[in-house]
Amino acid sequence: MGKKGKKEKKGRGAEKTAAKMEKKVSKRSRKEEAVVVPQGGGQLWVFGGEFASPNGEQFYHYKDLWVLHLATKTWEQVKSTGGPSGRSGHRMVAWKRQLILFGGFHESTRDYIYYNDVYAFNLDTFTWSTLSPSGTGPTPRSGCQMSVTPQGGIVVYGGYSKQRVKKDVDKGTRHSDMFLLKPEDGREDKWVWTRMNPSGVKPTPRSGFSVAMAPNHQTLFFGGVCDEEEEESLSGEFFNDLYFYDATRNRWFEGQLKGPKSEKKKRRRGRKEEPEGGSKPACGGAGTQGPVQVVKEVVAEDGTVVTIKQVLTAPGSVGQPRSEDEDSLEEAGSP
Repeated sequence: MGKKGKKEKKGRGAEKTAAKMEKKVSKRSRKEEAVVVPQGGGQLWVFGGEFASPNGEQFYHYKDLWVLHLATKTWEQVKSTGGPSGRSGHRMVAWKRQLILFGGFHESTRDYIYYNDVYAFNLDTFTWSTLSPSGTGPTPRSGCQMSVTPQGGIVVYGGYSKQRVKKDVDKGTRHSDMFLLKPEDGREDKWVWTRMNPSGVKPTPRSGFSVAMAPNHQTLFFGGVCDEEEEESLSGEFFNDLYFYDATRNRWFEGQLKGPKSEKKKRRRGRKEEPEGGSKPACGGAGTQGPVQVVKEVVAEDGTVVTIKQVLTAPGSVGQPRSEDEDSLEEAGSP
């Protein structure tokens, strides 16, 4: 048997093994997207995700939907037809009485696909529906940010995707565009995509960052990774910076934390060593300086709310007038 035949046989074997593992793998062994809703004493909804063996030869994407009832600490599988295909890297938010899911990717030992489809799960009827928004939306991607705005829209920002440029060679793309998904004319069965161009200092291109809602209708972004891929190597630059997106003003703010900050590191995942002194494209690059939002403390473990002190002008912008709303940001204290 030639090398090609052996490779295909190995791929089919790995896929069969992964498929058999669907009911055997613990839910704790997968990566997935989860959303918390207040109904029923508090619920944590989980859809899909992936399982990968340590050696990377066994890989499986899930398409099941689970809910953790926080009051009783019990899991329940919710079975409903018409939902998304198996995937990971997707994003999901709670919007009114629905879970809205976007994007993600599916990968096997032989191929991969990225998605930009949108699904809605009704929390009253426990049914899936496919949304077909009008307008030009995001290209297929995974690892993006998704959050609900105070005005009732849904923001999708950033993410990662890759495409095949030639046999066995893929090219990755780090997205830094932003889109708004909202009901058209107030109808929940008709949606529209709109491209957004926020002002301020936005994060450098990255994916996989953490997202949380902050006071004053703002969304907090932390960390993420910027991958640089070559034919035989993959290096990732991991971030520990903080940004805020203010949906009411459609503006980015860079956050500053008090106290020591660990050094940003770049980790190599590939096998090929870079020659000493060799040039390599910068990952992301510095953004244009703009307003900086200072944060006094962030304590997530015990539930303390992020406290926003004020917006500062960037170095070199002394003498530029600040808007009244920037000077009078409310200070949000702990609960």
